[in-house]
Amino acid sequence: MARRLLLALVCSVADAEIKGINYGGRFIPEHWLGLPHMRELYEGATPGGDCSPKPCKLSLCDVAASTDGAAGQRMIQYLNRSIQLEHFETMKRMGFNYVRLPLGYWNVVQPTEAPDAPNSTASRWRALELMGMPSEYAPYIARVLRFANSTGLQVLLSPGAPRAALSPSPLAAPSPAPSPSPSPPPRCCSTCTGRLAGRQSTKTPAAPQRVRAMAAAKPATTSLAPET
Repeated sequence: MARRLLLALVCSVADAEIKGINYGGRFIPEHWLGLPHMRELYEGATPGGDCSPKPCKLSLCDVAASTDGAAGQRMIQYLNRSIQLEHFETMKRMGFNYVRLPLGYWNVVQPTEAPDAPNSTASRWRALELMGMPSEYAPYIARVLRFANSTGLQVLLSPGAPRAALSPSPLAAPSPAPSPSPSPPPRCCSTCTGRLAGRQSTKTPAAPQRVRAMAAAKPATTSLAPET
């Protein structure tokens, strides 16, 4: 009897249709996404470092390194404004049942030493790591989970590459043999978050323009304290 129940459960899960949507641009806010309040987050930030042979692209590392110590507060303000219950209500109403939440490793752990990388790259990554404590990000990750639970949505936490995979280290996995044309060092967020590009289900239940409209919807004004 138990085996039959287990088999029925497995089959029901396997047959369930997953309709997923990416809730990106919150914990890894890339400026080109153009979400509400990103302009305030990136105000005054300029591309830095050495990304030869190509110019560096503006990223969250630059916010961390060039905003006179206010980067952490800016990030908390941005998270508070950009994670709203109405977003999850809209996603549920549009027919989605899974939400993918991209996270950076710096949102959940804070290394005690600078990364093993060229000076300009190491300083930019370190500024990003020190911009906020994991304990400061945690209430906003919890907010996403709470809003999803209240609207009947499942959440897939999608962390980026660990730091060991982004810079050489004795603790990192063995590297493959060098190629004739080695790749340039990581360019802060633009490299790691490239792997976090969301892919929607082929059976998208809503038109793309409606998804964009939902993402650009003006969120309600809230206090800086996370909801309990």
